[in-house]
Amino acid sequence: MEIQEIKTRLTIASVLSHYGIKPDKTNHIKCPFHEDDKPSCRIYTDTNTFHCFGCNARGDQIEFIQKKEGITKHEAILKAKQLCGATEPINNRPKPKTAVTNNPKILTKAFSHFARGLKSKPKKAISYLENRKLDYKKFSIGFDAGTLHKTKDITNEQKQEYLQAGLLKPDKFGRENNFYTRFNNCIIFPLLDKNGNIESLYGRHIEKGHHYLEGEHKGLYQTIPKKKRPG
Repeated sequence: MEIQEIKTRLTIASVLSHYGIKPDKTNHIKCPFHEDDKPSCRIYTDTNTFHCFGCNARGDQIEFIQKKEGITKHEAILKAKQLCGATEPINNRPKPKTAVTNNPKILTKAFSHFARGLKSKPKKAISYLENRKLDYKKFSIGFDAGTLHKTKDITNEQKQEYLQAGLLKPDKFGRENNFYTRFNNCIIFPLLDKNGNIESLYGRHIEKGHHYLEGEHKGLYQTIPKKKRPG
């Protein structure tokens, strides 16, 4: 069974029903790919696609399966075949962990780029920070303008490092050597380990939504600070 035939036979409504998900009257669901207080993921039944306006997750029915199951594209296609009624068995091996490399050097290099991006004072980012009383001149904050992979001196090797770190994502239309940034239009906050090294990044979109590296869900405060004893 070819992929196009799968997409013709398997509607996204059927996929949602399989997972016990029912859209509301406006064809929205609570996004299963991030903590969603209210339905922010729109289902388009005419094109069998979805788009979350909170975390920017998007795709077709096969990509929904892939994200929901945490499996590879090939495994998602096999799962879709099964939902179509095909009898081809699916490999029930344990779900692989997301191949993300949290290399402090790579994250630090990327954050340096984001910090420089904020120094150019993009209007929307500065307005967002000022409205929230965040002094970008005092705090360690950056901004992703979507140019991480477009600097003049970047090499293909560096692009692959950013890709492995989850900072870049493959082109949505499958075009080779094309990428887009995970934190596009986000204010970037570095998350530090106990030694002061950047172990992850957290992004707050200037319009809506929280963004994290793949497989992570870390905010700014990982633990509650201990209260200082009086005296």
